[in-house]
Amino acid sequence: MNDYFNMFTLLFIIYPIGSLVLGVIGYLIFKRFYIGPLFVLLLFLILTYTVYNESFLIWAIFYALLAFISSLFTRGLTRLFFRLD
Repeated sequence: MNDYFNMFTLLFIIYPIGSLVLGVIGYLIFKRFYIGPLFVLLLFLILTYTVYNESFLIWAIFYALLAFISSLFTRGLTRLFFRLD
């Protein structure tokens, strides 16, 4: 039960929050909306083949999409409020 709870916590709480944060930080540092999601995808692809198995690949893609959405959202907010280009 404890192992299941830890995996559940990682998959549904820790990894999504980390992906969202990396998407925002990636845009704020590099000013490119694709750098953060690319880093998240590479990180989770490495985790897929070293720690987990191939069934984790769908989660890696999902987390990259989450980072992409948060990066685009951050881009929109910074352009709206700060008029940065």
